[in-house]
Amino acid sequence: MDPVKKSIVLCSAVFKGFSKPGFRSIPIGELEKKYANENSRFLEINGARVHFREEGNGPPLLLLHGAMASLHTWDGWADALRESFRIIRVDLPGNGLTGPVPGFAHTEQGLLDFLETFVDAMALDRFYLAGNSLGGFMAWNYAVQHPDKVKKLILIAPAGYPQEPPDVIKRVSLPVVGGIARVWAPRFMIAANVRSAYGNPDLVSESVVDRYHELLLRPGNRTAMVAIFRAMNEKARGFDPGEKIKQISVPVLLMWGERDRWVPPAHVEKWKNDVSDLQVITYPGAGHVPMEELPGETAGDVSRFLCE
Repeated sequence: MDPVKKSIVLCSAVFKGFSKPGFRSIPIGELEKKYANENSRFLEINGARVHFREEGNGPPLLLLHGAMASLHTWDGWADALRESFRIIRVDLPGNGLTGPVPGFAHTEQGLLDFLETFVDAMALDRFYLAGNSLGGFMAWNYAVQHPDKVKKLILIAPAGYPQEPPDVIKRVSLPVVGGIARVWAPRFMIAANVRSAYGNPDLVSESVVDRYHELLLRPGNRTAMVAIFRAMNEKARGFDPGEKIKQISVPVLLMWGERDRWVPPAHVEKWKNDVSDLQVITYPGAGHVPMEELPGETAGDVSRFLCE
C-alpha cells in the first residue's frame, strides 16, 4: 500500500477508535439515572457532590469499597443487614458517582482525609466500620487514629502489608500505559479485571461488568484510577505497617477469600501476629470480594460478630 494511503488508513482507524465506548465519557446525569436510587443521597464537600446511601435502622455501620469500585459492591450486605443496622456506604473520591473531590489527593492519605471529613459531616459519633481492599486500608488506619469512634472493625482482604502488586496496578503505574488509561478503558479489559477479583469468574454477570465499566467512564474517574493505582504501587513494596497495625485496639473481624489474587491470603498470618483481638473467617471458593460473591454468607458472619 502507498505510504500516504497507509497513514490515512491508520489515522482513520485511530479516530474511529476514539468514538468507541472505551474512550468516551458518560455524562454524570445519565449515570445517576442508572446507578442512583431512592436511597441515594448527595453531600456537598468542597464543591463536589459526594454520593452515598443510607438505609435501615439501628447502630451505624459504615462501608468502604476498594479501588475502581463503588458503593454498589455492598448491595448484598445492605439488603441483609438493614433490618438491624443503619447502613451507610459512600462512593469514595475518584470512584462511582462521586468522581474527583477538590482538596483531596488521590492517595491513601488523601482518602483518609476525605473519610474524616465525611464522618464529621455525617455526625457519626460511635459506629462500626468495614472496608474491602483499599477501603480496608482506610478502615484500619482510621481505627488506629480514632479508637474512640470505631466500636468494631471488619476488614475484607485489606491492603496493608508489603506485597507484589497485582498486574493491573503495575501496568497502569507505567508512564505510557497510565497515560493511555486516563483516556481509554475498554470494556473487555475491565471485564478481565473484575473476573480476576472473583474466586469463581463465572459468577461475574454482564450487568456487574457494565456497572464497573460505566462508572469508570464518569468524567474524572479514569484519571483518578491511575493516580490511586500509582500510589498503591509505590507503597505496596516499600511500606511495612506492622507496628501501626499493632496499635489497633478495637475488636476486628478479618474476612478473606482463599482464592484472592489481589491481596495474598497468606497475609492472614501477619494479621494474626499483629492484632490481639482478632477473629478470622476464610472462604474457600471466594476471591478478593467475598461480599459480592457470597453476600448472604458473609453478611451473616458480620451480623454475628457485631451482635456478640
